[in-house]
Amino acid sequence: MYDRRTLLKQTGALATAATAGLAGCLEVLASVDEEQPPAYIDRLGTDDDGWVDFGYVNWDELTAATLDADVVEEYETQLDPGEVMHGYPLEGITMLSERLTVELAGPGLEGLLRPYPSLGEFDIERDEADPVNEYDSTVEDVLTVNDALVLSGSIDVEEIAGVLRETPEENTLRREYERTDTLGDYDIYAPADGEFSIGDPTLAVSDDAIVASRGEDGIEPITAVIETAAGESERANDSIEEFDWLLEHAGKGHIVFGGYGEPTSIVVGTPIEQYDRWGNTNSVANPFSQFGLVNGAVSSITFEESATTNATFAAYYEYDTIDDSFEATLRGRLASSATERSVAVNTNLHRVLATATWKSVSESDDGNESVED
Repeated sequence: MYDRRTLLKQTGALATAATAGLAGCLEVLASVDEEQPPAYIDRLGTDDDGWVDFGYVNWDELTAATLDADVVEEYETQLDPGEVMHGYPLEGITMLSERLTVELAGPGLEGLLRPYPSLGEFDIERDEADPVNEYDSTVEDVLTVNDALVLSGSIDVEEIAGVLRETPEENTLRREYERTDTLGDYDIYAPADGEFSIGDPTLAVSDDAIVASRGEDGIEPITAVIETAAGESERANDSIEEFDWLLEHAGKGHIVFGGYGEPTSIVVGTPIEQYDRWGNTNSVANPFSQFGLVNGAVSSITFEESATTNATFAAYYEYDTIDDSFEATLRGRLASSATERSVAVNTNLHRVLATATWKSVSESDDGNESVED
């Protein structure tokens, strides 16, 4: 079964390689609703340990913008892989792309999400002969939450069922699926032969979402997501006050990554950057070891007109780790290259909130930055 804690460790290496390419350009023109809370929040629940982690991409807007040649030429934003406020949410899209590649291949649904967003050198490789999109179904948002993967949008249930039931050619990763059950408005699908290979997910299909989770036990995280979205199980932001604060301040954007969890096994003498703790992935902890002590964090990126990038980072520390030296380091490190920024540190509540804006040279006021406490 998909091991979330293992992935949190592995994702750091993946993101380091991915964000190295992202130092090139990411060209996006889109908008984010500032009024309503993002709908994905309704699907976020905790696992059996009280943890929650997620990665979210507004797939529709991000893909549409990066495929527009005029936008690509006119709107160019440089992303710095060494900047925590860039690198941290980009962990989310790294994790998403890895899971999409693996979990959609077996059911034959990998074409449902093509084309992928054009992220500089971080484009997803695909055969040029493959169809860009032959589906009537459309995906607007992609989300990972704990052990589940969610594709939400306008889903043609019969169309998807037809693809799943196809008999695959020999020597391919494709598997033939069959409907095995129902769960509310969802039809449940599993491999027709009852055998799960590596990466083969259990699937739940409705007219507004496809929920997937690896293995024959995948129905458990699938059920958790469906019940949480329906209000039948408590949502993470309702059960964890600090996580609600994190989402409220940093949960909106075209790419969002975050989570909240308790410490697990901490061995005496282990370097701080190697603590097995939520949020401690290499691309964050290595350049800035103070994040090895974070108890929860959410970070987002929003791309706007005129090559403007907005980023928000919110973190919560359970313990009294933020002393004067720590606070000074935070202020000096977070968004130091931004055109405008604000870094607020509340030592009493153990909270950190940073917002920043990067503008193109032509749009910025001679590259001046402002820092607000």
